[in-house]
Amino acid sequence: ETYQKELDKIKVILVTTTKNKIKDHADIINNSGYKSGIFDADPIALSNLYQHSYELPEQGADVILNIGHTSTTLVAWGKNSSFFTREIELAGHNINKKIMQELNIDYKAASIEKETKGINVFNHIETNQENEASSGIAIEKKTIFNDLVDEVRKTLRFYMKSNNQSFFNTFYLCGGCAKVPGLKDFIASSLNLKIEDFDVFKNIENDNQLENPLQYSLAIGLALRGLEEW
Repeated sequence: ETYQKELDKIKVILVTTTKNKIKDHADIINNSGYKSGIFDADPIALSNLYQHSYELPEQGADVILNIGHTSTTLVAWGKNSSFFTREIELAGHNINKKIMQELNIDYKAASIEKETKGINVFNHIETNQENEASSGIAIEKKTIFNDLVDEVRKTLRFYMKSNNQSFFNTFYLCGGCAKVPGLKDFIASSLNLKIEDFDVFKNIENDNQLENPLQYSLAIGLALRGLEEW
């Protein structure tokens, strides 16, 4: 009887959202001439892509960090470590807005500055402040990139406290903003860890030369839902 009860158990991941969010997505699909079916949350799409591309570690957990336009999704997971995800409301859009504010430029120009100068986009502001200071001790200016790393650090600490026997193996970086110049190394050095680019086309045939394949992580993860066999 106990064995039968164990067989009847299934693992369930519960994701909540608002009705308006579902309606907005359903309207886009219906207006495109398609019928809406399953709505996958970003963490589920990323986990599907991860399983299609890599093997879950036997010990510890791997971490996926998807830095998109409006939010950053963090997923931690292992065969013997619990599945955990957090949505960080800080990503490319927020970086653009901060650049607009600091440099007094429009949104398009801010986006270009981000893509060309990367994490060094605020450097000239720090230099000007140092030149204006007549005396005192120079203090390194915290930027929005520091804020992002701080949120990731807090999330990883929370996961470790909730999983005492777990540890982190490989960190995979993806998303449209993953290629911001210097960001990958900045995160790695700030958190004292090694980060790899998520090979989103690892087990997918693709002859196209893409400028930033990392930005297709969510799209591919969502598309995998429609495949009968991987």
